[in-house]
Amino acid sequence: MPKNLREILRYNFHSYYKQANESQLENFVEEVAKEIEGVMGNSNNIQPTQIVHYHENNTDSQIHLNNNREHFGEQCQRVYQAMMNGERISSEWGFNQQLKMVDSMRRARELQASGIKITREWIKAEGKNSYKEYSMTPEQREYNLATFPNLSDAVDEFANS
Repeated sequence: MPKNLREILRYNFHSYYKQANESQLENFVEEVAKEIEGVMGNSNNIQPTQIVHYHENNTDSQIHLNNNREHFGEQCQRVYQAMMNGERISSEWGFNQQLKMVDSMRRARELQASGIKITREWIKAEGKNSYKEYSMTPEQREYNLATFPNLSDAVDEFANS
């Protein structure tokens, strides 16, 4: 039975990295462990790429995730910035903003899983199926700004670029 973070990561990722050699697996485990330890050790020092999930359910998806982590982190910044500005995020939001963001809902869930305060609400449209929207109340925006100053700084840098 795995006893520490690196053993748990090695155990969980081994089956998805059958094609990788032992050295590649160890490098990946060490990289993920350091990021997780950084988040756990100082949650208010979170960076956008640390918000993105670490584990996919198949090798192809895992490779895609690893190759696009920075891009997905930038998407998290866009979603965070929009909610901090009072916007409501739905499955259509990324396309309506011409961001060509396929899964803005996934980015919102990743933000929420990272400890960022977000409200999730089911919306029932007349004559249509219901759908979820993610947003932040003014109190949540205030909390997030105070609790995650580095993420807010990253959003400010993104907004000004």
